[in-house]
Amino acid sequence: MAAGEDLNKDLGVEDSVLKEHIERYKFAFKFIQNKKVLDIACGTGYGSKMMVENGAREVVGADVSATAISEANKLRFGRSNLSFKQSNATKLLFQDDSFETVVSFETIEHIENYQKFIQEIKRVLKPGGILVLSTPNQTATKQLLINNPFHIKEFNLGQFKALISSDFESVKFFGQRKINKLSFEQKIIRLAYQIYSKIKFLHFLSRLIPAKKKHKLGQGMTGANDDYQINGLEPGQMYLYLIAVANNKK
Repeated sequence: MAAGEDLNKDLGVEDSVLKEHIERYKFAFKFIQNKKVLDIACGTGYGSKMMVENGAREVVGADVSATAISEANKLRFGRSNLSFKQSNATKLLFQDDSFETVVSFETIEHIENYQKFIQEIKRVLKPGGILVLSTPNQTATKQLLINNPFHIKEFNLGQFKALISSDFESVKFFGQRKINKLSFEQKIIRLAYQIYSKIKFLHFLSRLIPAKKKHKLGQGMTGANDDYQINGLEPGQMYLYLIAVANNKK
């Protein structure tokens, strides 16, 4: 579950989570061309399938959920270069130096021993191989009062840079979902939602609001626009998600 989902799902903007994920996989296309790729926390496998259809030589999807892997295997359609395996992210069932690219989106914040997770990525990634990793920006989630109970550890930009740079080189950072400064009206909308969410008997009101109106209200609460593309970090600009691209030290 990505940051912001709990805040927005009652207001009909949960489809933004899927759009965010799809855009991340599209961003990864340039780093997977003719490479053997590991997709950690692949879920039901739609991203792994996208990558094998867009230039990867081979893709292996890994997820801790047996149910997710069962669903993912239905996407294979006999492809010999796409496979899925149940595996814990902190104890990957792959040999050293097995992959040329490792992709993992919205995973690290769910893992208590995140240092072990990074070491496992480093172990299965060939020397000089590429890591593409995303996570919510703790600074943004705090400012927007987003509290995802499934997140064990979130990182701000400084922490994320220190974590990745300690084991990888040629590190570059990117941002997704720019956060606009909230107007007075948007702050009132967010306060009203906080009150609404705490009073259960008011929840029937959600069914009376058209979907497009819910989407607009959701935007008003978060300050995030509909631009899902991933770009280099702009000075002074806050992003809801941070993405690191790095090379495994040789």
